[in-house]
Amino acid sequence: MKTQKTNNHTSAQTAVSASDLGNYWPGLDYEEFYWKPFMSHQFYNFWRTLSALQRRINSDPDSNGRWPTISQIERMTGLTRGAIVGRQAYGNHPGQVGIIDQLAELQIIAAYQKGEGNGSRYTFEIHERLPLLTPAQAGKLPRLLQKDHRQHLKKSGLLSSWQGLTAVSLVKPLVWFA
Repeated sequence: MKTQKTNNHTSAQTAVSASDLGNYWPGLDYEEFYWKPFMSHQFYNFWRTLSALQRRINSDPDSNGRWPTISQIERMTGLTRGAIVGRQAYGNHPGQVGIIDQLAELQIIAAYQKGEGNGSRYTFEIHERLPLLTPAQAGKLPRLLQKDHRQHLKKSGLLSSWQGLTAVSLVKPLVWFA
């Protein structure tokens, strides 16, 4: 492992094979700089809120693994119920896919719903750390951010392995143990 000192920060540069990139955590700065614009600020902030709630639930023996209601999550995030869980189309109003479903599609969270409507309860499993974006995902970033991303990978010694990735995502599917 080669260690480099820059601007009072030490960064480790490690050769990582393409097969190991899925186990490599690039760090919180990487998540902030690249995952946030990839998924949108709103989705990223919602994911961070769920991550914080998961840590609280896991560390509080009195929680019994019980998640806050969607109404409570609405108050925490400032988002509407429709934005969080989605809504069916009605009249002249189009339907809306909720943030929960969109983050689940990215495999960043898994959501389990019990009950219907306003009385439903959700339980979540959350990836608290996100891997590198794949070339396909990074290709959806704004052009200048794509360039910054490549520079970051090059400085980290990961670019050559990363360029060989063909996976759509490095996020590992969450396994639910009910």
